[in-house]
Amino acid sequence: MNIQNPAEAYKIVEYVLQVAPRDVAALILKAQLLSTTGHFQQALAIVEQSVHLDPNNALIWRVRAVLLSNIGQYQAALLSIERSLELDATNSETHSIKNTIMAQLATAQNREHHQPQIVEKRRGRALSLLGSLAIDGLAFFVGTIGSFLLLFTSVPSSVALALLGAIGSFVLPFASVPSSVALTLQSAALAVLCVNAARSAYLYGFVRLLLVTGMSLFSAGLLGALYIFGYTRMLAALKIHPTLLLPTLFCIAWLALVSILPLLSAIGGCIVALKSHSRPHNTTKKSA
Repeated sequence: MNIQNPAEAYKIVEYVLQVAPRDVAALILKAQLLSTTGHFQQALAIVEQSVHLDPNNALIWRVRAVLLSNIGQYQAALLSIERSLELDATNSETHSIKNTIMAQLATAQNREHHQPQIVEKRRGRALSLLGSLAIDGLAFFVGTIGSFLLLFTSVPSSVALALLGAIGSFVLPFASVPSSVALTLQSAALAVLCVNAARSAYLYGFVRLLLVTGMSLFSAGLLGALYIFGYTRMLAALKIHPTLLLPTLFCIAWLALVSILPLLSAIGGCIVALKSHSRPHNTTKKSA
């Protein structure tokens, strides 16, 4: 039935049902009108009432199947449409509805089958991303310690403690470490940051790129804070202890490189990922 004015039709159906509340045809039409406006549960309740009134009506079971499929109850919908076919096996529309319901049921079952795998994959990606962030934090910490150790190798411990404050107390037990070890820590930390940024950006895309950008901004901000709040103090210390110049330059250079190189590595990782993902698409176009 092609209803041009559902609202007017609904009023007429309601009037008919006031006169004959057990009229199955009117009840079915009311359910169909409700389903067109998305009121599937109300429509289903009316259909259930109709089933009790006329359990051998094929149309009722067909409408019931459609309503059940609309609310995602595909197994029950399949049983209803099969009951409709038992009552009227020649209706082509019923056969078409059954095929649609079976396809929906197969899709839903496939989704349920893969849902745990999808959840597990997302959880694994989240844990891997957190691990990548932890590696970044550890590498940044190690590189910073290497920078501070250079101070202890160039001036007396008392001067380094005065410059570093509470942080110096933490580094003091390692003050006897050679400067070559401190430089190795800085270099290794920078290498880890770059490799990790490129790898994780390749795996996680722009989300990881944003995080690397945040770390770069933090490093740049730290470098700016050292300039704003420590410039005068460092100049005074350099006049008294000129040997501070080299470790100071290494510290500044390390922070500058940390704010630039990992970000460039992450951008490179994203570019490689985009190219690798688009390659099969381009191949398909060529073959077509």
